[in-house]
Amino acid sequence: MGIPLCVLALGQDGLAPVIISTFIVFVIFALATIFIEFVLSHKKSHEIIWSVIQSLCSNPLLIAPVAGLGWAASDLTLYDPISQVISFLAAAATSCALMSIGLFLLQKSTAAPLQAWSISLAKLMLQPLIAWILAGPILELSSLWVSAIVILSALPTGTGPFLCWHNITKLMGV
Repeated sequence: MGIPLCVLALGQDGLAPVIISTFIVFVIFALATIFIEFVLSHKKSHEIIWSVIQSLCSNPLLIAPVAGLGWAASDLTLYDPISQVISFLAAAATSCALMSIGLFLLQKSTAAPLQAWSISLAKLMLQPLIAWILAGPILELSSLWVSAIVILSALPTGTGPFLCWHNITKLMGV
């Protein structure tokens, strides 16, 4: 959601901050995968390394950006009907992901409504405020970067942390 929102709000100049944040998230996912494999594995060292490589190479959150970069770097084009279907799927992906996260959390939730409201308000108001204070008055970044940081900090949490948390709890039997 961050890429189209930043481009819509900030123009093409908004791509730089969001691409950098996307790269940082990619690295964080890779490191999280590595740490999870090391912590949960009770294998010998060479088996752990092989397990880490398998996890990295089979993680869709890591495969998709690499495949996208590879496709963008090539001069290949898609057959128009296939391109249209992919455009339709891409347009629906964010809504479907947010809906599935919401339904999963609703199913598992034991939190009181006040607790849910508190967390939501903190995520949607407090986190962007802290991001604005750090980026603007403290770090004195340009208005473009401050705007991008505030937009990105106000976005819904998304599937990455959700999937990591779900997989960790599943592996631990919680």
